[in-house]
Amino acid sequence: MAAFTARRWLGALVIMSTGLAAPISAAEVAPITLPPLSKTERGWVADPASIPSAARLGFGRAIPDDALPAALTDPARWQTRPDGGRRLALSITSPRALGLRLGLAVGVLPAQASLRVFSADTVDLAPISGAEISVSLAHDRAALAEAGERPAEASLFWTPLVLGDTLSLELTLPAGVELEALAIRLDRVSHLFRLPFTLAGEADDLADDCHLDLACSDDPLLERLARATAILLYTLPDGGSSACSGVLLADSDPETRIPYLVTAHHCIPDQIRASSLETYWGHRAEDCGERPNREPVRVTGGADLLNARKTLDTALVRLRADPPPAAVFADWSATLPEPDTEILSVHDPLGRTAKVARGRLSHYWHCEEVAYCGEDAEPDGIHYFGVTWAEGLTSGGSSGAGAFRADTGELVGLLTGGLSGCKEPEGPDDFGRFDWAYRDGLWRWLGPL
Repeated sequence: MAAFTARRWLGALVIMSTGLAAPISAAEVAPITLPPLSKTERGWVADPASIPSAARLGFGRAIPDDALPAALTDPARWQTRPDGGRRLALSITSPRALGLRLGLAVGVLPAQASLRVFSADTVDLAPISGAEISVSLAHDRAALAEAGERPAEASLFWTPLVLGDTLSLELTLPAGVELEALAIRLDRVSHLFRLPFTLAGEADDLADDCHLDLACSDDPLLERLARATAILLYTLPDGGSSACSGVLLADSDPETRIPYLVTAHHCIPDQIRASSLETYWGHRAEDCGERPNREPVRVTGGADLLNARKTLDTALVRLRADPPPAAVFADWSATLPEPDTEILSVHDPLGRTAKVARGRLSHYWHCEEVAYCGEDAEPDGIHYFGVTWAEGLTSGGSSGAGAFRADTGELVGLLTGGLSGCKEPEGPDDFGRFDWAYRDGLWRWLGPL
């Protein structure tokens, strides 16, 4: 497949396609510019907690039906390639965005179609085939139908994140595929006012300054656990985007590397969010007190939801693409840790560089006591355990991070929330019991003890 770069040339975007076709000139790119942010949207940027959804990094902005001077299926908008195929190029600008994802409403998309998104600051994202998009949407529709919900909502496919306020898209159709075989609409963008990771060279500007950075620890176990921990970016059907943490898990077969990833149910409660998922790995400062000097490794393509249990705030997904080679598959334990067990956690609060915390199991909770309880919760069940921190703390975006035994490095719980903060760093914080989640169904994928 051809490599693409995006360059600014004389103030205009020029798309370079190596080997397959001539460059697309600025005159051939259909530009769409959304209006300036409204007063309400500016308020969301100033106070993300006021966004009326589970979104803390970005919000949705609809693309007006009249945004394009012609429909996507208008032949005049498509360029003919030397091989007889066709391509459409367009750009979408949402003023003041730090990053964008495009939501495509897909009715019919030929399997042979190819879609690529990029910006002047984001290059070399792999093309996405029509077959991949159709499979992802089919999973979404099946999950909604199984839940007795209308599947129309699942017709929205979210493209990978690109940096900057302008997203460029190139859609190609091979020779012999007519435009009449295409039914696709530009629905909305997710306008990110905060990125899920700190850009290289930028300060880690988390408001709280009392987190313990991974780079300030020389514990080799924490380094290993950090390699098993990823930032999770997901986007809601309305375009809101947010981030959590997640842990890559080993199964019981030492010969396999199946990309099972576990996180909090309130982060990935359904297949719609799982399909929108992209993960970021190895996001850290190189030295204690320093800024990150490189961006994390990104894995796109979404995931398939395997098991979700609200009562335990636990969800298991299988990534559709492999994690980077440096990633570590964490071990786990199906035994509830005893009181005073030393606990470690590695997390990425709101996508910032990896932080760590060290404490001890201090108490057990019923799910109602942590205000996150499913309808089928056992009245006398102990669904969560609490950890009081001695070093470090967690904050927003840390949800889904693992609680690991300090003596073995085994995962024993997933962070749901809690009280830790700079003014009360000891917490406590609450973790859903992994041992219960394993017996409740995760054993089907992770294998026997």
